[in-house]
Amino acid sequence: MIISILRAIKKRIIYPFFYGKRNDYNAEKYWHDRFLKYGDSILGPGNDAMSESQNLEMYRKAKSIFLETCDKEKIDFQKSRICEIGLGTGFYTGILKEQSVKNYKGYDISDVVIPRMSKIFPDFSFSLKDISSEPLGDTFDVIFLIDVIQHIVNDEKCRFALENIRDSLSSGGIFLIGPLAPKNSKLLFYVRSWTIDDLKKVFTEDKFKISGPIDFRNGTLHSIRKL
Repeated sequence: MIISILRAIKKRIIYPFFYGKRNDYNAEKYWHDRFLKYGDSILGPGNDAMSESQNLEMYRKAKSIFLETCDKEKIDFQKSRICEIGLGTGFYTGILKEQSVKNYKGYDISDVVIPRMSKIFPDFSFSLKDISSEPLGDTFDVIFLIDVIQHIVNDEKCRFALENIRDSLSSGGIFLIGPLAPKNSKLLFYVRSWTIDDLKKVFTEDKFKISGPIDFRNGTLHSIRKL
């Protein structure tokens, strides 16, 4: 009980003081510090109010849904140009490695993450980049934004990120995103829920086919194909 109260005080008072900005937060600093704190633990990208084993079980279920969705969309891992945004401790990077991905590019906002991933996956290419303010500058057949969208809390930055991804998809390309929520709301200084309606403002139905929803973690997973 005491631990929960202390965690709530940190998340709602202390951390917003150190990392918060008006309508935003210092994401680079926050995720730098968080990944330094948790190292290779799944608690870094996961829910640090839960145990390691609880997080791993949640991620195992997410892996199954993720692969089923990729199979349904007939993603060719060996031939596609793959982009993963938001690497964390490399959970989904490892899945892509298992699927024998050849042409891979990974991006993350944290300068702690990139060196680690480069060491673990020497055959993959990684870059430090904030996709909510910097263009991807390349074209991909498949783009994954998993467990990242909720950590972009600013309207303009979210719009930029989604347009950035939209403009980087090849013809017929697939974009997988989740979790989305039923309504748009600010939960914590670094957590905000976004909805399918937010996506439809950028991925218009005349140029994209949106599939879903599929129950995924604490929200839904959606696939978007460029027509």
